[in-house]
Amino acid sequence: MDAALQLAREAGAAVVLLQEPWWDNDLSHTKTHPAYHTFKPQTNKRIRVLTFIRRDIKGYAIESPLGRDHLRVFLPDEGLTIINVYRPPGKGSQSQSHTDLLATCVRGRTIVAGDFNAISPMWQSWGEPRTGDLAVSDWAEEQGLAVVSPYDQPTHDRGNVLDLVFSNVIGAEAHIKDH
Repeated sequence: MDAALQLAREAGAAVVLLQEPWWDNDLSHTKTHPAYHTFKPQTNKRIRVLTFIRRDIKGYAIESPLGRDHLRVFLPDEGLTIINVYRPPGKGSQSQSHTDLLATCVRGRTIVAGDFNAISPMWQSWGEPRTGDLAVSDWAEEQGLAVVSPYDQPTHDRGNVLDLVFSNVIGAEAHIKDH
């Protein structure tokens, strides 16, 4: 995490979304960076998403019942909501994270990004969708979100496209860096 946050700062990143972040043994501390405000879900369970917003940008977490796998942060000066998502692998439609994602309603300018652990022809031309995977692409379409991640560019060491960015912001782009 230290390296990711430092690389983000050096690249001038305004927003950094992490999934499955490091926590100490008692789950009370995680990594931070002096250039970023740290936002985390309000839960007493081990959280699986952290959102970092550059300190010169106003932002606040929007309370929601979505637990440890989803976090909404609103940037009022930009009129933009950012939703950080972690959908655990191997759980499909049986996970609470999956159910929470499908219940998420998008309002206004929004970017939804994270580790979706889903296969769909919407973002990957090979592989078979698993239980619940196509519901993720259906949800995105119903919410008016387009995939802005590069098509067919793997984000997992086994070759699948699992980390995704969806948005309804005109001109939004996502790029994958080798590091």
